[in-house]
Parts: sequence; C-alpha cells; structure tokens
Amino acid sequence: IKFLDNFFNSRTFNWVKLEELTELSVGGTPSKSNSDFWHGDIPWYTSREINHKYTSDSDNCISKNGLNKSSAKFFPEGSLLVGMNDTAAMKMSILNQQATFNQNITGLKPSEEIDIEYVYYALTHLKKSILSMRRGVRQQYLSLKKIKEIKIPMCDKKLQKEFINKMNLFEKKEKILFNNQYKIIANLKFLKSAILSKEFQNKVA
Repeated sequence: IKFLDNFFNSRTFNWVKLEELTELSVGGTPSKSNSDFWHGDIPWYTSREINHKYTSDSDNCISKNGLNKSSAKFFPEGSLLVGMNDTAAMKMSILNQQATFNQNITGLKPSEEIDIEYVYYALTHLKKSILSMRRGVRQQYLSLKKIKEIKIPMCDKKLQKEFINKMNLFEKKEKILFNNQYKIIANLKFLKSAILSKEFQNKVA
C-alpha cells in the first residue's frame, strides 16, 4: 500500500475519465423463475464473489438463453469487475475467464490505452474518495454514471507495466511473509498444546 500511494502521489499525471479509456457496462440477472436460463456453461458473478484481485470459478452459471433474454452481458477475460452497492461498493476483481455478472457490478473491458491491472491499482489508491461519492438512504451505491466519470491518473503503457511488475513483486513477497508467519503461529500453538498436555499428564501421574 505504501509503494502504491507513493507512486501516485510522487508524480504528475494526466487525469482521464474511465469512460474515455474503456467500455463500461452494468450486468444483469436472468429471471430466476425460469430454470431454462440457469445451470448452463456461462459463468455469472455477484458482488459477493469479487473479494480478490482475480476471480475464481463462479458459484452460478447461466445458459445462452439466459444471456440472450436478459440484460446480462458477456465480458472478456481480463475485464475488471467493480461492485456498486452498499458494503460491496469498490470491491474489485479481474476476470480470469469470459463471464457475465449481475446488475450490482460494473464491468470495465480491457483496451489498448490501459492495462487493466493498472486501473485496478489506480482505483484502489482512489477508493476512499470514490466511496464518498456514494448516494442513497437505505443503501448507498455508486451509479454507472458516477463510475464512468471517475478520473484516474494516467501514464504511458511502459510506466504502467513497470509499476505493475513492482506491485506484483511486493504482493508475492507479502504472500510469502504471511505464509511464514502463519506457519510460525501454527507451530507455536502446537508447542503450547504439547506443553499443556505434558503438564496435565504429569499432574495425573
């Protein structure tokens, strides 16, 4: 996070609206009362499933009929999904496969002007200010119009790629550190359990 913020705070950027960089659209949900629209082979995501940088397999799939007879849209692998409603607002994942999604998600398609990973990080950096744009009484949400008008700091593709490579390296090191810490904690818990068990056995003896 520190490197992320330093990168965007230490340079002068050209700020560009998302709608000027790529195609954006909300998804849709086929009628759940029609079984012919479901249990097909087209992945369909909800905002509950976009908690990680890349998507995993979707919990549900729709059929070609469900796609054709609803407002659901087929987006290509590498598209960015952005949650719009309430606590899911600004949760993001990059599609690991061609897929569809519901109306509580905005999809951003890859384009020649931007690397979608760069957009993911730029939006992560701007997340706090973007969330302040939410509106609503019972539920706060980001409209498609608001998301289209979000301006992100732009640089050339070469610098985008250099930045992404450094972020990926940081994330890899962070994951290794987390796994090592998890192993240390697990070993300490095992050692504590063994010591307590031995003490109990000695008292009984």
